[in-house]
Amino acid sequence: MAEETGQPILEELTQELEQAHQEILRLKGYAVSTGLASSASAEGKVVRLRGIAISEGTHNGKYYPWEELSRDSFVDSFVGKPVVVDHKEGLPSEVGLVKAARRDPEQKAILVDLEIYDEARGKQVLYLMENSRPVGLSVQVWERVSHEDGREVARDLELQHLSLTMDPADKEARIVAKLSQSGQVKEAEMTEETKEAVQNPLTGLRAEALEAEGSGQTLKVDDFERLASEVREDEVLIATRIPLASLAQHGYPYYAYPRYGRAPGPDLAQKVAELEKRVSALEETVKKLSSKSEAEHEAAVTEESAASAEAQSPQAENPPAEEPGAQVEEMSSREDKPSDEERTREALSQLHPADLIFLEQIAKRRERV
Repeated sequence: MAEETGQPILEELTQELEQAHQEILRLKGYAVSTGLASSASAEGKVVRLRGIAISEGTHNGKYYPWEELSRDSFVDSFVGKPVVVDHKEGLPSEVGLVKAARRDPEQKAILVDLEIYDEARGKQVLYLMENSRPVGLSVQVWERVSHEDGREVARDLELQHLSLTMDPADKEARIVAKLSQSGQVKEAEMTEETKEAVQNPLTGLRAEALEAEGSGQTLKVDDFERLASEVREDEVLIATRIPLASLAQHGYPYYAYPRYGRAPGPDLAQKVAELEKRVSALEETVKKLSSKSEAEHEAAVTEESAASAEAQSPQAENPPAEEPGAQVEEMSSREDKPSDEERTREALSQLHPADLIFLEQIAKRRERV
């Protein structure tokens, strides 16, 4: 019975243990293949960038106050989150991750350091920067919207991911510089506009746009598409034609974000650690169940063997004959004991004659009845 009930449980736990092992291998393989685990193996391919993720202000009809942007919980939520780009089909594609985030109290903005491990995407961003074409950033956040003083205010923010985009909802959110492998801004590879943006990140790149107002100059991306051969056609980052003057006037096209996304979850290292902890617990449980099943099986086999031996033993069917001396001794003990009749006669002989007459009368009355 123990084997019938215990074996399915043991098999189920063993299967769950195997699935946990496979999930750990999948996550570790994903981390290595995408660069999320470490960029050390692809040091020459990873592009490190610095940008402004979000600043205080009204974006897409919601006000993001500095007291919410500067919360530790929001700033800490940036680290390890993915950087994505838009496909033409509207689905995001991960190309990097956020390595660090910090506050800029003077400008009331959140600055981020990014690693773009998709080499083609990194080249595209650098090409745009070298040609004085700002690459915007857009935040995808979980938020609680409250209505205060007739406007929507975003509270309890948590980052989901960052997007590389040519039409950011926040006019100040953009890539401002390329970083060296040590994380320092590379002066030699920056244009004058980018240097100015690094020194004053929220106003530097607007000067050219303001000068272009009324000139009809457009933000073309024809030469940007020459890099399409390095990636699949459906993954090319295509930017629309946006007048620089319109950027300065905040007339860029809006889109209703959150546009896409996924529920936030623990980073890969945390998830792998939790799975490994689960694996240890499952292995311990399987070990205990296996030991218990083996002990119960051995006990059942021992009991069955004992019963079989007892059933086949000739002593159970034919008990051993008693010795003659024991029979003589038992007969002599029986002979020494008086019978019931003898004891009754002895008791009557000791009664008084009057008692005997009385007992005889009682016996006759009973016979009549």
